[in-house]
Amino acid sequence: MFKTARGNIRIAGFRSPEMDYQLLRTIGKADAAASVGQCLYAAENVDDGCAADWTGIFSGMAENARRGAEERLAAGHIVSARDLYLQASEYNRTAEYYGDPRSFDHHDLGVRASECFQKFVGLLEEPARFVEIPYADSFLPAYFFAPCGEEKPRNTVLAMNGFDGTSEELYATIGQYALERDLNVLLFDGPGQVGTLRLNSDLKFRPDYEVPVGAVLDYICNRPDVNREKIALVGRGQGGYFAARAAAFDSRIKALVTNSPIVNLFRYKAGLIGGEERLAEFLVSNDFVLEEIDKMPPGSIDDELHWVIANCCFRFGKKSFGEVNDYLKQFVLTADVLEKITCPCLAIVGESEGDEPIRQTEEFCNLVAGPVTKRIFTDVEGAGSHCQAGNYRLAASVMLDWVNDVFNTQHADENAEVAPKVGASAYLT
Repeated sequence: MFKTARGNIRIAGFRSPEMDYQLLRTIGKADAAASVGQCLYAAENVDDGCAADWTGIFSGMAENARRGAEERLAAGHIVSARDLYLQASEYNRTAEYYGDPRSFDHHDLGVRASECFQKFVGLLEEPARFVEIPYADSFLPAYFFAPCGEEKPRNTVLAMNGFDGTSEELYATIGQYALERDLNVLLFDGPGQVGTLRLNSDLKFRPDYEVPVGAVLDYICNRPDVNREKIALVGRGQGGYFAARAAAFDSRIKALVTNSPIVNLFRYKAGLIGGEERLAEFLVSNDFVLEEIDKMPPGSIDDELHWVIANCCFRFGKKSFGEVNDYLKQFVLTADVLEKITCPCLAIVGESEGDEPIRQTEEFCNLVAGPVTKRIFTDVEGAGSHCQAGNYRLAASVMLDWVNDVFNTQHADENAEVAPKVGASAYLT
């Protein structure tokens, strides 16, 4: 019997909350760096919670996109090749996510993600370049983009991710939207972040993140196409802590976006498993040392638990999960530090991120000295998840319109005979 059907792909995610979120994270970039249909195909063919399946499927999709890009480029189809290189970069990043950061395979996926993105950058019409920013006898990887048109000092957005994001990923979530609004944008990776560790595994997370961000500011402030008085810093995820810390100690940051504001990284991370008491109970039987995990038989530890422990130890430079959590207690913004933040601030959080991020957002808003705008994204907007994974375009519009409003207000004040007092109500709500 012959029949007609609508198709074989079904809209279904994973029982694993983390894997389901990672799927949404990639689908969310479908207007620039991913395909909804391909992501749903991947979901259908990955065994729920199986990291090896996830890596295999997405790396295969990445290779198909890369080959397609090469073929289109050889045929002279520049725009199509550019789009496929960006897609190949994103799929390699997605595949890289669940890998062991110490493995050669994981490193290769990261290198491919970076290489495909740099080929994408080389085909853009806007002036763009890969940058090596000097830092600690090494460098931090970054990408600088400028809008097309007149070369002049422009308002500039610096953007960084958090624990597991990359500078390449930021293009599809904020970079392209900044260019549309006539803003320069620098996307960068700091110590401990994925893009940096691909190149130098000795550069780990540090609590005094104003030091690496200071190196980035040194670079950006020496560019003739940057208005030094109009520099905004955006920190996403764990980058919410890094960005706030930097703004407290570096007055070159004239506007701050924290998405979300993290004032206590230990409490924030503990909240992922139910709070500090639950974490203490968990560590009694799960304070694994990396060497112990390596000796365990396959299947003796859950894939996602293995991922958490391996990545935390590797990125924070500690031998055990317990040491990581002790170290996290140094990643705290005390009241006296938050009071040093005097620039305008936009504090963003999703309503579905949990009680702890919302609690820390309130702490941040109450303690910083500068004017603050708070924005809680909702599930109705498709943006209630961590970093608004379901609606990046909306999140970018809120962040970047706020940045432009702040800088335009400052410009108006500078030209007024009597500068009006600007409070939080003057900014986007």
